[in-house]
Amino acid sequence: MRYNDRMKKIDANTLPDHVEALKAMLLEQQAEKARLQQEIERWKRDFYQLFEIWQLELKKRFAASAEGLPGQGDLFNEVEDILNPDEEEVAAEQHVAYTRKTPRRARLDASLPHL
Repeated sequence: MRYNDRMKKIDANTLPDHVEALKAMLLEQQAEKARLQQEIERWKRDFYQLFEIWQLELKKRFAASAEGLPGQGDLFNEVEDILNPDEEEVAAEQHVAYTRKTPRRARLDASLPHL
């Protein structure tokens, strides 16, 4: 049974006049409250356990992994490459044998009108 099914509406007309009956109702409500508090705590505990499992799965799925391809660690060493250039790079920078000529467009016929 759900909580709403067990709890009856209580108003001044439905309360018993006998003290012992009132005490029994009060104890029943306190027991129901304690049971519901325990159920809430169980739901919270289950939620946080599932949340922790979910977070661990996310880390496992999307975190950095140790596996990689050969040379992958050298992909982003631009600063080291600038500070320690290879011999080929140094030779390429020092030895420029020619200057590049810019291509020129052939002249148009002088008889064509200019706009």
